[in-house]
Amino acid sequence: MSMSCKRCGYETDRKSNILLHLRSKKICPPKLSDVARESLIDEYIKRSISKNKTCNTCKQTFYHSKQLANHLCDTQEQAIQIARSNTKEALLIQENALLKERIAALESIIQNALTCRQKRDRPKVEVETHNACDNEESQTNDIIVNSFRYENVAYMEDDIVTNLLKIRSRENACDNIVKYIKQIYLNPEHPENNTVYIPRADISCVKIQGTGWTIQNVNKTIQSILNASVSFLVDIIDNREDDFNQGTLELWEHVYEIIDEPGDFSRKMHGLVCDEFVLFHKNMAPAINEIRKCGKEVRKMLKL
Repeated sequence: MSMSCKRCGYETDRKSNILLHLRSKKICPPKLSDVARESLIDEYIKRSISKNKTCNTCKQTFYHSKQLANHLCDTQEQAIQIARSNTKEALLIQENALLKERIAALESIIQNALTCRQKRDRPKVEVETHNACDNEESQTNDIIVNSFRYENVAYMEDDIVTNLLKIRSRENACDNIVKYIKQIYLNPEHPENNTVYIPRADISCVKIQGTGWTIQNVNKTIQSILNASVSFLVDIIDNREDDFNQGTLELWEHVYEIIDEPGDFSRKMHGLVCDEFVLFHKNMAPAINEIRKCGKEVRKMLKL
């Protein structure tokens, strides 16, 4: 979309360029009109108070077209999953029930292995079948890993999010975006969100969790994480504009525009996120090795 200066006629297709032009120390001559620069700046940085991007399927509204595009991708994926599930034959129901029982038993063994490692004791293989009448305490050990791009963010507290949104520079924004990603994807207290596995920084493909572990390009995966994280933070700040000063709002608008564009900022964010995932999985390696010690017992139990 082309934008122009109403004073001198300068034209550009980027919002950031027109703002730099209007804020320049050298004031442009009023060739077209003698309108004040401050009013032009307010015109370009003023945000709409209504969400005018609407999904035709579910009628949900969004502030930005990029958010609507991400929503449409998610809606299509959900529609495909529903269509596939509806075409399954009745004979698969019994097989799925058996698979769920085996998964629950395996999760119990993994939890037992982690607990026994802390006690410096070899874990015992115990298989228990929990009925619907079992107490809530026995069910809290069951961990169901979410699918990639469908992570749980409901536990993020308002004060934590507010602190992450308070930025003074692009470097500060980098640090806070990485902190948010660690809270969601690399949080030991929420293993259900460990949906991405990046063991080393020199690899081209990584594992992501969906209906099972699949392979995906590392750059595509990290870019998807960055887009989802920044979109979440921008959504929050759009709904709470009165809680932040104009400088913070403009910085987040700038970050939102350049997060997926090739450049130094994007490369820096990719490197920081990749390093955090590598460090996290390196620290998790001892626990994974301890779990592997139970492999023989697990295979025997599952009759594999």
